[in-house]
Amino acid sequence: MPKPYPPEFRRTALDLVVSGRTVVEVAGLLGFIESCLNRWKSRDLVGRGLKRGTTSEASTELVVVRERIRDLKEEVSKAAAAVEQVVAPKARFGLVADLHHDGVRVGPACNVLGVSRSGYYELGQPGAVNEGDSPPMADRPDRRDPRRVEPHLRPTPGPMRF
Repeated sequence: MPKPYPPEFRRTALDLVVSGRTVVEVAGLLGFIESCLNRWKSRDLVGRGLKRGTTSEASTELVVVRERIRDLKEEVSKAAAAVEQVVAPKARFGLVADLHHDGVRVGPACNVLGVSRSGYYELGQPGAVNEGDSPPMADRPDRRDPRRVEPHLRPTPGPMRF
């Protein structure tokens, strides 16, 4: 990759374009290709707010935020692996209920803890762990008669997406 030009050089080239010279003329005069100067010109317009786009400061901030998100995902994966080794699968539904009570959505909590959403909801009372068999399906209103349930509450076919 070629060495980047210093900011003073870029500013001088942009000032020549602003003064009325063409991009082709300035690029030939200073000895670099036109696309490079066009890119500098575009970034300058974005930086000054004259053109829509992401400023270099915002791009730098996005890189930092994405790195932080990646680190947090790694921490969550490690914590989930530790939970899987210590907590029995049925007991994890209680953890899902606790997380849901703290404001975490059920789907992501189930995904991280390695349990199914359907298993969580089939417990009758979300979060209650039954030591014996799972509760009878007839106890759920949507399992008795699907015509009696409101259309927006009926189970939808296919995978759920969040």
